[in-house]
Amino acid sequence: MKSEVETRTKTTILDFKAEPKYVLPSLKIVRENAGNWRVIRQKLSAYARSQGSDATEGNIVSAYVTPTLRNLRLASGKYSSLKLTSDGIRCLRAYEESGESGYRKRLGLQLIRVDAADGGVLEYLLKTHSSTSSAVRVEALKEELFRDGHAEAKSGTRVQSWIAFLKYVDLIRIVGSRISAMPFQHRAMIGGEKIPSNRRFVSGLKAAYAHLRKMGQGGGSPYVPIPVLRDTVSDNLGVTTFTFDNKLKDIVAHSDVRIVLSTPMRRKEGGIIIGKKYYYFAAVYP
Repeated sequence: MKSEVETRTKTTILDFKAEPKYVLPSLKIVRENAGNWRVIRQKLSAYARSQGSDATEGNIVSAYVTPTLRNLRLASGKYSSLKLTSDGIRCLRAYEESGESGYRKRLGLQLIRVDAADGGVLEYLLKTHSSTSSAVRVEALKEELFRDGHAEAKSGTRVQSWIAFLKYVDLIRIVGSRISAMPFQHRAMIGGEKIPSNRRFVSGLKAAYAHLRKMGQGGGSPYVPIPVLRDTVSDNLGVTTFTFDNKLKDIVAHSDVRIVLSTPMRRKEGGIIIGKKYYYFAAVYP
């Protein structure tokens, strides 16, 4: 009998030709115009044009967007029979009920399920590159996946497309072009997170901040990088990074807890937008 690992290496790494930002608007268009292929085609093309695409309408719709939706198991059928799957409907419902963060959490769960069935890029990263100390560059990752039985990893855009989608839902972290998986985000999405009370969140936030300062984060400054604080709190509380951001925004806006946020001298990835300002550092006081 063949082992599970041997079986999985024979599955193909799927390719997502459309960028992550195309998925939600495309789901809305397909749902609102189900059965009317002409209108779906026109609206998908118009959206792509609004995002700067200069591809032909045929390529936008039939080579990029709809194949991506089908590979994500969010849509099925072609042309006038194109419709959302139950998972596509759930992603839209998550957006309607919980906004962008709810949608990204549900899309993350979808990616985990698709990955487990086909390709296993995330599963491989979780197994071999699950910390910043073991992070890997994309070309090296392609080579490793090739040696692991995925001949398709070294050609086309399959691996890069997975990296883009996994990054979009915070299932991986990229620091200095090196990629590592985020096990705590995977656990929270798979197991379902229990949203902490504000009191529990603040307690976890203060404990994580004190620990990071003790470990030297911030140096002589009271400020620690928000990405590091976010990952630490999310891991400790068993929540997603999206829940951390929502909770932090709520605490800053409605609590008397003293949290001082600071903007970076130049834009760094991983900060948080509150109001119209972008912050990258935080100091949390007792």
